[in-house]
Amino acid sequence: MTIVQKLGLFVTVVCEAVSLYAQTVQPGITLEYNEKNVKTALGGVEIIIRDAGSTVSDANGNFTLTFNTLQPGDKVVYRSIQKSGYELFNKQALEQWYISKDKKPFQIVLCRSDKFKSLTENYQRVSSESYARQYKRDQESLAKQLKEGFLKEEEYKKQLLSLEDKYYEDLKNLDNYVDMFARIDLSELSNQEQKIIELLQNGDIDEAIRAYESQNYLEKFKQEVSDKNEIASARKKLEELEQQKAMSMESLLASIERQISAYKLAGGYDNYKKIGDILRNLALADTTNYEMVNRYAKFSHKQNNYEDAYYFYRLCLNCSVEKEKLATTYINLGSLYREMNKYVESEKYLKEAVNYYSEKINFLQSNAMYNVAKAENELGNLFYVQKKYSKAEKHFYNAYDIWQTIYHTGNEAYLSDLAGVLNNLGLVYMSLQNIQEAKKYIIKAIETYQRLRESDPDMYERYLAMAQSNLGVLFFQTRQWEETELYWTSATNHYQNLYEKNPHAYSFDLAKSRYNLGRYYKAFNRIEEAKNEYQKALEIFNYCYLHNASIYGIYVAETKNALAYVYISKEDFNTALKFVDEAIELIPSEINFYDTKGEILVLKGNMQAAFDISQKIKALDPDYFNKNKSEWYKNL
Repeated sequence: MTIVQKLGLFVTVVCEAVSLYAQTVQPGITLEYNEKNVKTALGGVEIIIRDAGSTVSDANGNFTLTFNTLQPGDKVVYRSIQKSGYELFNKQALEQWYISKDKKPFQIVLCRSDKFKSLTENYQRVSSESYARQYKRDQESLAKQLKEGFLKEEEYKKQLLSLEDKYYEDLKNLDNYVDMFARIDLSELSNQEQKIIELLQNGDIDEAIRAYESQNYLEKFKQEVSDKNEIASARKKLEELEQQKAMSMESLLASIERQISAYKLAGGYDNYKKIGDILRNLALADTTNYEMVNRYAKFSHKQNNYEDAYYFYRLCLNCSVEKEKLATTYINLGSLYREMNKYVESEKYLKEAVNYYSEKINFLQSNAMYNVAKAENELGNLFYVQKKYSKAEKHFYNAYDIWQTIYHTGNEAYLSDLAGVLNNLGLVYMSLQNIQEAKKYIIKAIETYQRLRESDPDMYERYLAMAQSNLGVLFFQTRQWEETELYWTSATNHYQNLYEKNPHAYSFDLAKSRYNLGRYYKAFNRIEEAKNEYQKALEIFNYCYLHNASIYGIYVAETKNALAYVYISKEDFNTALKFVDEAIELIPSEINFYDTKGEILVLKGNMQAAFDISQKIKALDPDYFNKNKSEWYKNL
């Protein structure tokens, strides 16, 4: 398998809702974050809200918004909140901003930019170091199991590969956890939890986790659940006490959420197992609570724990909730069944979801429209993996049409969904050999990701690079050389930028991208440029190889083989032979490398050695020369 064949694709999903109602007034206040101290009023903050225009908070931080069409309970979508020298602090609260029914002022919290930068840089350093320590311990544990005979070599390599993939994927997601922790409002925490957060800030992550565990929030929460259920049987007499317990549960849940975030910040297999254990216990504490049960089901699904995902998705169907949430579970089950290769069951649940939500579309419910699109997109994925490209095209286009309709109402939250399905349509048309349509849709995806990247470069730069790389593959296959160079160069530049910020997470992506550029330059006979890109790719692949030889050996060997062909073009046959011998030494079972060596030996005039290589190839695959176009063999 070539390196290009190992490149991955992606789809991004974001859920947002829109409504149309009458004029409503919402008061608010802007505050400055002061760490442990009480937040203070902050004036002069410019606030731009969709459907309410713009305003600026007064000297006491007060502001008022007038919505032309929304009503209490509707979601508020902000376009911009800014003040020079300040960073928006409570972003998560803003993402869950709904118009207050009792006109309670909504709080917008900002933090001085230099202070926020210091917080994020510190958390980035602390967590990166912890991830590295966890990864090393996990590697040592596997090596010990291998040495002591608890693991066979094949299983050891398999688990090592899984560990490597998990480590680099966690590094890519680290920025989200860092950002979340930097935005924790210390003034709203207990003294005990403030001390735990201080341990995290000082780099004592293990000590902080022990402190969280010593507080036993999970057991306390489970006890509160049990107590709450007992109180509910005597609700009339104990209503006040029940309310107190509910508040305590909410506080404990918030602490558990921060405990989970601490595990994510630390990283490592053991900490993610602890997260799963906590979420599973929360779900089992009250199996009638749809939100908790569904959360663990989705967590298990993402962790490829299909058994638990299936069990808890089925529990969701038994929860006493509105049918709309159950239809969402149908979509999740449909996705799970597809990944389990149970295509009949997958199609059944996805179509049930489409049928339910389609009825709601008649009432212009945007959330229902979104979920129909989500189900249609999943049906597209289902048929795509079965290579039923015409059916996949139909369902992807249904999803695209709905998301585009909602987007044109003014809700830009659906841009990422549009970009993902545009990319998928492009891939379908590539499979159908409809080059013009494939090109059109992937270019649209790129344009959309470029727009998204303007507002959130950290989130969308890698997606933009991936889409550009896909378009480069299309142009390479159709021998459109200038376009290939344009998009593969752009993708490489994006990966280089990401690599410089986080080399551990993006080294492999950058090396693959430079390898692609090397292939382009070689095909275009730009030998020196091809050599330069292959050498850069080899340098990074060698770095990856040092960390995990079993995974990255093939990439190092293929790049050395590619360099051998570069030196063949330069008629430097000795250097070419050196590189292919090194490739063979790394992967002695790869016939293509022997094929390369035979070609070099013929060019050097060493016919006996070339003949010996041909016999080696025949021993590995007697029909190899009949299946491949190796011209050198005919000269023997």
